[in-house]
Amino acid sequence: MTHAAAVTKGEEPPAKEASGLLSQTTVTFLSTLFVQAATFVVLFISALKMPTSAFADLSIITASAMMSAALLELGISITATKWYRETLDEDVLASALIVRIAIVPIALAISTTIGPIFGMKEIALGIALGAVLNIWNGGRSADQARQDYRSFSRKSLIFATIRLTAGLAALFIVGSPMLVAVAIYALPTLAGVTLAKGLPNWSWASTRKSWDAARYAFFVYIASVTFIALQYVPQFVSHARMDEGSVATYGIALTFASPVSLLVYSLRSVLLPRMIGKHTAIESFLWSRRGRFVVFATLLTMLVAGYLGSVVLEFLYGEKYPDIAIVFVVFFAGYSATATIGIYSLSLHTVGVPRLGALVGLVRLTVLTITLLFTRSLLDVVVATAVVMVASEVMLVALLSRARPR
Repeated sequence: MTHAAAVTKGEEPPAKEASGLLSQTTVTFLSTLFVQAATFVVLFISALKMPTSAFADLSIITASAMMSAALLELGISITATKWYRETLDEDVLASALIVRIAIVPIALAISTTIGPIFGMKEIALGIALGAVLNIWNGGRSADQARQDYRSFSRKSLIFATIRLTAGLAALFIVGSPMLVAVAIYALPTLAGVTLAKGLPNWSWASTRKSWDAARYAFFVYIASVTFIALQYVPQFVSHARMDEGSVATYGIALTFASPVSLLVYSLRSVLLPRMIGKHTAIESFLWSRRGRFVVFATLLTMLVAGYLGSVVLEFLYGEKYPDIAIVFVVFFAGYSATATIGIYSLSLHTVGVPRLGALVGLVRLTVLTITLLFTRSLLDVVVATAVVMVASEVMLVALLSRARPR
């Protein structure tokens, strides 16, 4: 069998493409690692230094910011990447940036309204921070769509440096959870966008192009929001129904699970532009027997790492947060399995069936929300979350497998 035939049958990607994939994934991973490491260091020290109630507040702000970023992202990143790779039209990326900027004042208005009226100052701040953070995410997304990883790494280094410096300064000088959150989300975003080069050049005329992708983006948006909500809805449930220790414990588990998010984000970001179009070598390899073996081996490695991580957490936080080890290992196992299996969901954009991802996302979020109503402890919450995440992702991949052309 010739090399071309092997690629057609999906046995393995070409050597050159595999090498490029590895190189770009490594750059994305290391760049994002700097950013996540900065966040991790600040939150890690905050959990040790802050009183339990203060760190619980910081956890709620962080969860609110992540949920806000997801809710206000509107499916822009994936849709813009898909459209740009198909057209190589810079106005696509410009339109995406315009939408992100336009959302910020809307989010600020919502934030300044619900904070004083409903007394939810932590959630209100998180909403505003999420909108600002999306501008930064847009710049990185544009670099990834262009596959300009030099600009991507430069922006990441600037952002991480400012985040770490500002976050630690706020923690040790003031110690307020709200100011720490502003320091790690808003300040590096504003400074990074100002200092970094390579953001799209845009004009208001380019906004017209954004409407053409609205239908596709809607389904991407629903799928993205419902997936991210799976991680943070339990945080709000524990905040509403349990004590501060439970809220803080779940916040620590989320923080230490971030390496999985980092790894999967890096891989998905590099794979997506390469999987746009029919019968791509990468997509064929992913669904091949060898590809499935690689995914399974990756999952096993993550599970072992999760167990070792639980031992470390028990040593660091066991006295202050007695349930941290079991909560972390259950959440980490569920999230790792979901994220790893979820690599296959990128084929939604190869096949062009974003509705399927949106439908499964709505079903699993609904099931999780109903299930959490019957939980009584943080461990119940985490077990329910892990089961729903994994089961729904397996269902999505099974349906997607049937939708793929043979």
